[in-house]
Amino acid sequence: MIEELIIDAELHKITKDPERDLYLHHNRHLIIEAYAEFVRTIDAIYDLLHPSYSTVVKPDIYVEERSDINAFACICNKIVIYTGLITEISNCVNKRYSVEQINKYNLLKGLNPDEIQKWILVYTWRFIVLHELYHIWHGHLEWISTYCYDGTGNLIRKNIPTHLIQEASVLADSDEADVETIENNIADQSIEMDADLSACCMIINMLVQNMSQQYSAEEVSNQLLYMKYHTTFLLCGMYTTFSVFDENSGAQFWKLSKLDHSDHPIPALRIIYIEDAINSMLFQWFKNVSSVSVIEEEWNKVAVDLEADNGTNEDWQNNFSFPAYSKAGMQHIGKLKRRFNEMYDSLKLLSKANMLSKFTDEDISSLEEFVYFTENGESLRGWS
Repeated sequence: MIEELIIDAELHKITKDPERDLYLHHNRHLIIEAYAEFVRTIDAIYDLLHPSYSTVVKPDIYVEERSDINAFACICNKIVIYTGLITEISNCVNKRYSVEQINKYNLLKGLNPDEIQKWILVYTWRFIVLHELYHIWHGHLEWISTYCYDGTGNLIRKNIPTHLIQEASVLADSDEADVETIENNIADQSIEMDADLSACCMIINMLVQNMSQQYSAEEVSNQLLYMKYHTTFLLCGMYTTFSVFDENSGAQFWKLSKLDHSDHPIPALRIIYIEDAINSMLFQWFKNVSSVSVIEEEWNKVAVDLEADNGTNEDWQNNFSFPAYSKAGMQHIGKLKRRFNEMYDSLKLLSKANMLSKFTDEDISSLEEFVYFTENGESLRGWS
């Protein structure tokens, strides 16, 4: 049954039953499969966390037939994902990780390409719905309704209800933004970073749990193989998702002059802080460089070879993530982490579930060792 949801004077026609209500949609089967994974993911995380966090409430998951590439979480405990986002991501996965591309770069050698594509989509759907879930469970909507920054960078209280957080965002056209807007954009971007990292960390925690159930501590080679496969599926999904939000446009170094002109971090930054977080979690588990290097070798195929090629044989530097590897990009990630630390206590008051820890000084200061490009996209030291 189609339900009508009005948010900020806009009508949304949403459904929990795409099999029945979207039976004429040309991608009906894809949407049904994606929706089923959204629901399975939320059910699994809720069952895991509810015993420890009794105040969490399982949100209702909907899809909406719209061509826009978007999804949102709203104050009424609903998550809505547009069919346009599902379709575009699926198309992108089929193009980026085609049989030809998988074979060309020996991605996850030994696995069937159809299996690889299937698992990439599974992890993409998991990330998308968990990102929206953490907007709700971490009280992000309530925080934005309750707090803001003034023009001097001080956190102050307000009372302006915010009804939804959506994923689609644009950079402001003007070259300059007022100080108050910039301060609040940084806060909003830090909230997006919290949702991104919380979603990915939860996926990795679940993977470690599943791996430990399947393999004993002595079966290190099997553990490594399991994590190599599944973290690579996840990383492929992340590169696809953020490239879609970046309009599949390759390296856009011009965005470095507008990093604080949007309420979302630019996609290049998002993929880099996620990759860094996953890497840190793997080190915590395997505790040695050589083991994690086995996994990272596969990641490099995704992050460098496949991303730069993308079926078009583009120049290797035309990679949407590379602007993050500039001084401006790394400094901005550090700025988001510092702002998250500033906001931490006020966020924790509103959170209903597990939160990330504050970032350490080392988390923030170590970023600039990863500077490979100038703000104009010129290579400083090659890439390896």
